[in-house]
Amino acid sequence: MSALAQSQAAIFGMVIGLSSIVLQFISTSYSSRMVDFFSRDAYPLWGLFCLSIFYDLILMILLPETLEINSYILVFLSLFIAIYAYYELVNFVYTNINSGFDPLHLIALLRNDNLGMFDFIVGSLNKCDLTSYRLGLYEYYRKELLQEDITQNELKNIISDILRLGNFSVVTKNDEAVSLVFDKIYHLFSDLKDKDLMRGCFSDNLEKISAFTEYCARNRLEEDTICGINTLFNISSEVPSHFLKSTIMAKVLNSLSNIGRISSDMKLETSTTEAINAIDLIISEFLDPLASDLSISDNEIRFSDDEIRFIIEKLWIIGSASVDNRLDSSIKKILSLLDKIAYTYILNQDENIALFAIDVIDKIGCSCYQSGLNLCLEKVLESYDNLEEIIHFSGFQSSLSQKILDIKVKYE
Repeated sequence: MSALAQSQAAIFGMVIGLSSIVLQFISTSYSSRMVDFFSRDAYPLWGLFCLSIFYDLILMILLPETLEINSYILVFLSLFIAIYAYYELVNFVYTNINSGFDPLHLIALLRNDNLGMFDFIVGSLNKCDLTSYRLGLYEYYRKELLQEDITQNELKNIISDILRLGNFSVVTKNDEAVSLVFDKIYHLFSDLKDKDLMRGCFSDNLEKISAFTEYCARNRLEEDTICGINTLFNISSEVPSHFLKSTIMAKVLNSLSNIGRISSDMKLETSTTEAINAIDLIISEFLDPLASDLSISDNEIRFSDDEIRFIIEKLWIIGSASVDNRLDSSIKKILSLLDKIAYTYILNQDENIALFAIDVIDKIGCSCYQSGLNLCLEKVLESYDNLEEIIHFSGFQSSLSQKILDIKVKYE
């Protein structure tokens, strides 16, 4: 009996102590709220082991040295209690190991507490546990979106919370975690895009999404910056065709322009080019119908002259930074887009916007000439040749032809 009691006490101390400490350490690194879970589950087992050991000690004192037949019943009862205690011990360790390492189980314990959920998600990110991070983000998003009557303030808070998690992801330089944040943002818009009230609120939060993408660019996370660019573009492209589409597109164009400028400043050529490509695709929805003899008033996508001028100015800023950092592909893409804008407005006999675009092409051309970027300079001259042809073809008599001739002379 003495050996049985000692073995139970030793195993009880080692297994229960070590398993509880290790598993609590793992789980409390995700959230301090997990301590109570382990403590409550351990109490019945601790009580059972204490009862078994205490019963063994009583038998050691009360039983005579020579056992009678009735005494064997008490001994067998002691063995039965010990075996049952060991069985519960194995079950306890198995259950705690499963729950301690199963993200879904931990999430379920925290689902009714957003602060606890964030503890878990951020903790999993700090531990490079991407599986738990993904599941936590999914559960938080699903829990919030299941609300039947979600308000604008609640939507604003959801966007802020998701972007706050994104900021943590950027700090840890975890590209995949950041891409998951952009994925949730896009799905958030997709799930709410059929609700006009929610679309308007989402439009008001585009600046936050843009600022987060700019934050990625400033931290030289080029892949994440491209994810942000694609998210903004996809949002703008899926807006139903009515007045809100132009409003959101104008905001997205401004955001993409800022992202392109920062990317060019950080010498991120791929993300700079991607931003310009996205701008090109959005602008083309406005320009292509104009190039097909559709009047501006008939176009479902409408940008004012001031908005087009603003975009041209942004392209000049991005182009200037691209020249300074010798980002050839970005420069060529900007020149192509400016060429398209000038081309379209020449066809529509709008000299002011066309002239403004031509002036910006000239400024970029001068910068390319001074920097010795001959391939980009060739693109500038090619643009002017194309514009000369369209002016002649359209029969649009203006000062543009002479302007282009004067510019070309400078580079000969």
